[in-house]
Amino acid sequence: MARLSGRGDRVAGNYTIDRVLGRGGFGTTYAARDARGVEVAIKELDLRHVDDWKSVELFEREAAVLERLDHPRIPNYIDFLPIEADRAGLLIQELAPGRSLDRVLEEEGRLDEGRVVAIAEQVLDVLAYLGSLSPPVVHRDIKPANLILDRDGGVRLVDFGAVKDAAGRASTIGSTVAGTFGYMAPEIIRGSGEPRSDLYALGMTMIALLTGLAPTDLPSKRLKPEFRGRVSCSVGVLDVIDRLIEPVPDDRYADASAAREALADAVAAAAFDDPGADLGALVAARDRDLRRAQEHKEVLERRRREAAVAKLAKRSRRVSVSGGEQTRITFAPLPLRDLLLEQLPWGIGFIFVNPGIFIMIGLAFLFILQFELEVLPGILLSVFSWATVLVGLNLLVAQMRRSTLMLDFTADGHFALHRGDPRKAELLGRAEELSARISDPNPARLGALTLRCNGSAEIERLSAADLTTLQETLRGRCSVS
Repeated sequence: MARLSGRGDRVAGNYTIDRVLGRGGFGTTYAARDARGVEVAIKELDLRHVDDWKSVELFEREAAVLERLDHPRIPNYIDFLPIEADRAGLLIQELAPGRSLDRVLEEEGRLDEGRVVAIAEQVLDVLAYLGSLSPPVVHRDIKPANLILDRDGGVRLVDFGAVKDAAGRASTIGSTVAGTFGYMAPEIIRGSGEPRSDLYALGMTMIALLTGLAPTDLPSKRLKPEFRGRVSCSVGVLDVIDRLIEPVPDDRYADASAAREALADAVAAAAFDDPGADLGALVAARDRDLRRAQEHKEVLERRRREAAVAKLAKRSRRVSVSGGEQTRITFAPLPLRDLLLEQLPWGIGFIFVNPGIFIMIGLAFLFILQFELEVLPGILLSVFSWATVLVGLNLLVAQMRRSTLMLDFTADGHFALHRGDPRKAELLGRAEELSARISDPNPARLGALTLRCNGSAEIERLSAADLTTLQETLRGRCSVS
């Protein structure tokens, strides 16, 4: 099997090897250049270093997942050459410029809180993107060696060799565990994994960057490394890390977006508590709080609209259509309950604005009935009596207001709006003389229909579904706006 040997080798007729970037258990990654001089990274899978086909499956899955990813902090996929009888498999990607974070630790020692938070924020941005995909993608090997830091502080996430994708398909195949001990979440060791597993690995990575030690080199208690006494860091950020590395997935943040918000809150709280804090940090914290308040307000408003829409959806539709060329649109009467509720404020207002009249009319009512009662019982009975009369009047008025309206379109182009008898039509004429104005159907509110032809008639309290039905029925029969 042909394989790469080093500097100067030609790959796929277009790439020239520059140097070795790293060697793994079953492959080697090289830096190379294409014909235009653009740098790329080439990962080679050599079957001579592979014990079984499980590694081949992981390699092919990495290529398939990378091909569908599109994020500025993930090096772009370029090409994939599968393993053949006379050739090793090759995965070609954009080369991420900079140094891996494990190399940064070796050269500079542990990092301060500000740099670690900036790195974590960028990684959380990538994880939020991976978690938003359908199905979500789990990297499963977040660690300093797989995070590349450029000169401007930007971070790239590389090496998706342990990736898990579609429909929860595990990259723990058989007895092979994909990932790095010390950074792997407990559930990955047990053979499963989910987006929150990457949050655990990020928490461990933050500990490594802050302490300069691998998580396995720290003492542990209840499956969590004891790191607080070894770092100089704000309490809020330490609390975020503590929750990221909870052994039970349900005890971690729900997703990367929630973790990102919590980290931003911790940084903002530290900035406000520090009298010497940078003004820019305070302004950024304030702007972030205002933005979150606005987002929260928008979420509440959206939920309110959705609740209103759901409530309206339960109402029976008032509009029904029957017939063909000779069409009848029937507007069912308003429910009696709605009409009574509409009149209720008027009745209550009458009682409170005119209490004397209310009681006197009640007493007069009792006098007419010639009841002999004490003053207080008489007043109470008068109130009850008059309330009964008022409710009865409301019921009568509401019932009188309830009526079915019908709008008929005849085959010869005429129309009539009536209450069951076309001879007593409120609006009558030719269809081309009729105009209908339909209020903008807000799904969270009831709308109305106004008909005009030498006069006007309005039908109120129509749902968005009713208005849509009317638009479809009236189109072509009359002018609709």
